[in-house]
Amino acid sequence: MSASLILLATPSEEESDRISVALAPLGDFAFVHGRTLDAALQVATSLQPDLIITSLTGSDGVTLCQRLRLIPETRAVRVLLLIERERLNEDRAAGANSVMVQPTSAMLTAIEAKRTLEREERRSPWVPDRRAVFRGGRRMTDIGVG
Repeated sequence: MSASLILLATPSEEESDRISVALAPLGDFAFVHGRTLDAALQVATSLQPDLIITSLTGSDGVTLCQRLRLIPETRAVRVLLLIERERLNEDRAAGANSVMVQPTSAMLTAIEAKRTLEREERRSPWVPDRRAVFRGGRRMTDIGVG
């Protein structure tokens, strides 16, 4: 069995090292790093990793997930999004396979990454979540309440 390729899209080398050191004993993995949104997109498009773990700052992590879902070659790549609590509402539109709230330990991130790789997906992450879209009916503002 060949090693699973994991792209670590993190802004700092220390964070990438912590995650890769915690993940290495859990299986046979090869790691590649991307420090910025553009670098991570370029690596993901050219190498097509099995999993992308992203903790890019600001909205770059969500933007990376959205752009990956638009590119046919990277549409099926699994993504673990590490996001700040303040940006938690943005994760639904991101299309990530798994989401963790930062700060989190490297060991918990490694365990969730392994689960994300092994889990059988029951939905298509690039199809918008139907719960995030208004589907008709009456809103309280339509009848003059509120």
